[in-house]
Amino acid sequence: MPIRLKAAQTAAERNEVYKLRYQVFVEEENRFDHSSDRIFDFYDTLSENVNFVAMVADRVVGSMRVTIDNPLGMPALEHYDFSHLMKKKSGKFAGIGWLCIAKDYRRHRGMLTALFKMMIRETKNRGVQHVIAPLHPNILPLLKRFGANPVDKEFFSEKLNVPIVPIHIDYNDLPPGLREFSQDPFHILFQDSNERRIYRKGENIIEEGNPGNEAFLIMRGSVEVLAHSKNGGGLVSGGLANKASGKGNPLLGQGRVFGELALLDGSVRTATVVCHSKEVDVMVWTRAQVLRQLNKDNQIAIRLCEILANRLRVQVEGCHKEQAYNSLLASAIVDTSREACESVDLTWLSTQCGLNLTETQALIDQWVKEGIIRYDDCKTLRVCELDLLKKNIKWK
Repeated sequence: MPIRLKAAQTAAERNEVYKLRYQVFVEEENRFDHSSDRIFDFYDTLSENVNFVAMVADRVVGSMRVTIDNPLGMPALEHYDFSHLMKKKSGKFAGIGWLCIAKDYRRHRGMLTALFKMMIRETKNRGVQHVIAPLHPNILPLLKRFGANPVDKEFFSEKLNVPIVPIHIDYNDLPPGLREFSQDPFHILFQDSNERRIYRKGENIIEEGNPGNEAFLIMRGSVEVLAHSKNGGGLVSGGLANKASGKGNPLLGQGRVFGELALLDGSVRTATVVCHSKEVDVMVWTRAQVLRQLNKDNQIAIRLCEILANRLRVQVEGCHKEQAYNSLLASAIVDTSREACESVDLTWLSTQCGLNLTETQALIDQWVKEGIIRYDDCKTLRVCELDLLKKNIKWK
């Protein structure tokens, strides 16, 4: 079952967040006494406060609070004096806290990572450049992957009743690959929605024959659109091992929309779409949201028609497996490089396309020989001929 990520907006969602805090910090960890079965405070009332939640079905299983700096302060400053850092650094700050995950999901691979990815994306969109937090030392190794650096030694907090280490994340100094996964696709067809989902490799996102109530935009990762075998013996998944032969299934990467066809005419799904990369992060729109935007902006409708025409043309013409992988790589490079303005981390690119590093390098070697791309170093590449690279993109 996918993890749903969103900002808590309704009273019911916020209530579940407050109950999860109590469950984790009082019932399970016995941090402090609390008279109610919900934990909330003054900062939860501020408009600068956002509670990001991870949900499985309708259950909140993870939460993180973000408070953007404001005249009334941030809760992070009550546990450590970050003022020296804030005076030295320019740009907007935000503090994170009340990070909690339900006991039966603490070993869930990707739960904590997914929450931090959403936090980074959303705070960047709100103009934040720095994140500060007093956090438990046990999660520092993970947070270092997100650019977190300790600003002081670990100490025991009497107020929180646990050891903490104060950390700082500077969005202007992110480690290789982090810029790529924390930025949005370059061109997003529809307006932002409040819901994201994380699927793991091989999980079905939509299934042929089911009602189509939602459309999806790939924010990170890639998906495969499965085709029927010629003898009617079920769905056939492609694979790089046999790339030289056979028809290639469509492989769609970041910035690509899928699930829109059934949404437009209200019919059932015409294909099954599965997660192709290690995980895929998708933005979700309901049918009502999509139709409202199409009615409001005819440029969105025209762009959607272009996408549908392209996919019909490719379906008629056909595509080999190697072309499918080349298309996926080319579209990912074009989008992540902001159309040749930025370098692209090679390891990150491989992960997004569901390939290992050797497979990625083997596929793009021809582009290097043709001068379409070049290596900045052994870890990053840069686009030299954008128009030539775009010619490899089959699916819009």
